Amino acid sequence: MLPHSQSHLDAQYNPPRRFTFDEFGRLTGKVQSEAVDCPTQDARTAVFLIVGQSNAGNHGGQRTVSEYGLRIVNFFDGHCYPASSPLLGSTGTWGEYWTEAANQLVHSGRFEKIVLVPAAVGGTSIARWSASGDLNPMLRHAMDQVVAMGFKITHVLWHQGETDAAIGMREEDYRSHFRSFVGTLRGAGVMAPIYASVTTKCLVTGPYSEHNPIARAQAALTSIESGIRPGINSDQILGEVDRYDGCHVSGSGTSKMALAWAKLLGSHPELPGQSR
Repeated sequence: MLPHSQSHLDAQYNPPRRFTFDEFGRLTGKVQSEAVDCPTQDARTAVFLIVGQSNAGNHGGQRTVSEYGLRIVNFFDGHCYPASSPLLGSTGTWGEYWTEAANQLVHSGRFEKIVLVPAAVGGTSIARWSASGDLNPMLRHAMDQVVAMGFKITHVLWHQGETDAAIGMREEDYRSHFRSFVGTLRGAGVMAPIYASVTTKCLVTGPYSEHNPIARAQAALTSIESGIRPGINSDQILGEVDRYDGCHVSGSGTSKMALAWAKLLGSHPELPGQSR
């Protein structure tokens, strides 16, 4: 057998890390993910800011990929990448449903191009996203990067609540933290509609009650200001087989979530208000 060079042995037995992460656990890099030119935003281009916890991140049971090439991209830290699970900018290294929702929206003709801007951190309380929370500076930095690239956010997709339901947060406290979160967005010049989901079910953390305080708070968020619209209700959409561990979405759950978001976001004929 021919001797191996040391560099060859190093590569064989010490392969490069497949993923890299930041201090919040968000995915910042993955092997074989090369930056590409960002699309030019026009009236047929949607820019989705995706915020929430694990079920808004890369913790799903099915990976997806753009079926329309660079018409659907993942924007992170000033660069664009071909959209595919897991998305840079959120925690987790598994699947997600945003890319598939984007596939359906492009297929339907609702949008020509879609830019996905993930900023989801698993296990987070809404308090961490409010003005005094530790994730607020990260969120503001993500929005600043969008502006620096010349993009305008057209939709804010909020999918969070399981943690606060588990810890027993009061309904009024959830609404207060959400107002603070909204204030951060508006203060950054993001005037796009905020789609607020009802999502509280996670059997890993305890029993589920349909009319729990967090679900009630989420259902009433549209009353805070006119720019808040109902998101999806994952508590109702997802059945037992749609969560692989009683909490996170399975392959069938990924399909249901993607379809629900695509139908919702495709139902408005106008392109929603944009950021600065």
